[in-house]
Amino acid sequence: MNKKFSHGWAQVFVALLVQGVSIGAVYFTYGLVAVSFGETFQADRMVLMLGVTCIMITSGIISPWAGVWLDRYPIKRLMLIGVLCLSGGYLALSFVTAMWQVLIIYGSLIAVATTLAGPLAANTLLVRWFHQRRTLALGIAAAGTSLGGLAFPLLLQWLIGSFEWRAAFQILSAIILACSAPWIILLIVNHPADRDLHPDGAAAPVSQDSLQQHQALHFSNTRAFMRSKSFWAIAFVAGALTAVQTAMLANLVPFVTDSGATASSAALLLSLLAATSVLGKLLFGIVGDRIDLRVAFAGTLIVQCIALGCFLSNQQFAVLALGTVLLGLASGGMLPIWGGIVGQVFGADNYGRAMGLMTPIITLLALTAPPLAGYAYDVSGNYSLAFSGFIVVLALATLTLPLICIKHREQEGAELSEATTA
Repeated sequence: MNKKFSHGWAQVFVALLVQGVSIGAVYFTYGLVAVSFGETFQADRMVLMLGVTCIMITSGIISPWAGVWLDRYPIKRLMLIGVLCLSGGYLALSFVTAMWQVLIIYGSLIAVATTLAGPLAANTLLVRWFHQRRTLALGIAAAGTSLGGLAFPLLLQWLIGSFEWRAAFQILSAIILACSAPWIILLIVNHPADRDLHPDGAAAPVSQDSLQQHQALHFSNTRAFMRSKSFWAIAFVAGALTAVQTAMLANLVPFVTDSGATASSAALLLSLLAATSVLGKLLFGIVGDRIDLRVAFAGTLIVQCIALGCFLSNQQFAVLALGTVLLGLASGGMLPIWGGIVGQVFGADNYGRAMGLMTPIITLLALTAPPLAGYAYDVSGNYSLAFSGFIVVLALATLTLPLICIKHREQEGAELSEATTA
């Protein structure tokens, strides 16, 4: 393996940067944006929260097509379109005169931006460029979402405080375009072959080429994915992890304050969650390249179950902090492991389609989990029922891991060689 694989690590840098911009400037800043809209348009809280819902619904609808586009067309072009949509979306938001216009912009321009310039595109790119160090590359790039979540809320809050919100959105629009588009244009290379390279900067062994050809032919259409047990098993495991993470993030502050902690302590736990999420992405990214990815996937499930056990067993702040750390590690670690196992099972040529088809399933689970947790609280008066239910779901997800079929590349290559000889 070439340790000076500069072209490949340049793709990691751009993937980190673009994910930080697309996720950090949208999801992590939405609370600040909603406050400005609420004050201007006197909108109800429920209506204000529909912006993120519009993004998730539209993204879930278009992701299967976006995955196909990413497999067929240059990622550089699609990423650039995504960044232009994001910049244009914030520029359009600066001119809105009613809340319904805000929701349309979030459900169109910004939803397209988070799909084409978000994790789906970034991971599709890196799966092509990395093989032996794939989960590490995915983990480093995924850390961009957390770093963007730390930077963009502070930036936008300063802009809104220094200017009125419409001017702040216009400035943010220019910043988004300036700090991402040039890097996409200058550094993104769609395939290693475009630079006469192989993944990881090394010569690709024959068995790997054979495996990729087999995967490309076997999963050449959507029907093949729908018939695959591995596809549904991965989608369920990733969906269960994402649903629990989404529900915990939405309900962590009310749960902690119900236990007697102060609002500042709850905010501290949110910061701790973000920081440990970065660590989880890097840690599981390193580990995932060294062990069976199904085992690594099981590790994220088990860590998340232990985190929920901490929340159930004791409400002392130290125990809540431990649960938050474990939750952050599992939440962060899930992303590179999920991306790595999809690449290993379905191949780099089918990665975009596979991830695109999984997105609606995972989005549906993620949308339903937070209100179900809230309903469980309304019925029982606490979160014990919800957290216990989450543990059961995660345990069921663990049981589906053996359905994921991963053959060793040497074994697959030998089988294909025997079939060819025969």
